Amino acid sequence: MRRMLGVRLQRSASRRRRLGAWWLALALATALPRAFGDDAAVLALREDALAAAIGGRADTLEELLAADFFYNTARGTALTKPAMIAQLASGAVRVRSIAREDVVTKVYGETALVSGVARVTAVVEGEEVDMASRYLHVWVRQRDAWRLAARQVTPLSR
Repeated sequence: MRRMLGVRLQRSASRRRRLGAWWLALALATALPRAFGDDAAVLALREDALAAAIGGRADTLEELLAADFFYNTARGTALTKPAMIAQLASGAVRVRSIAREDVVTKVYGETALVSGVARVTAVVEGEEVDMASRYLHVWVRQRDAWRLAARQVTPLSR
């Protein structure tokens, strides 16, 4: 009986060590990026996901956009999160390509600004559109994830 109990105690201690190591790895994986300023890298990944979502994956926007997201478009209209998702889901806007240049990311605690130039080819309500614009994205950290709270686009002259 003691031998069986000793084996059980050893297995239990081994399991606790493995579980403890797993929790430590998880804690480090979530804490280290914040401690060492990798927010810019995380935001770059979020920007890539946003580009993919705008390219036709409206379902992904649900996760990426803050609940009170708003978008001031290059045409001077304003869109809310539900309106933007509906527009992409309906096919009224189909983005064919997005190329970004001069991207600058600045993180201020729980808020980040991402600015740059975007060259977009899209079909908007049946019309082929090629547009260059300067954009400003305002990201906020909510529930430990970066979400896009606002987007402003200004057309560039050709």
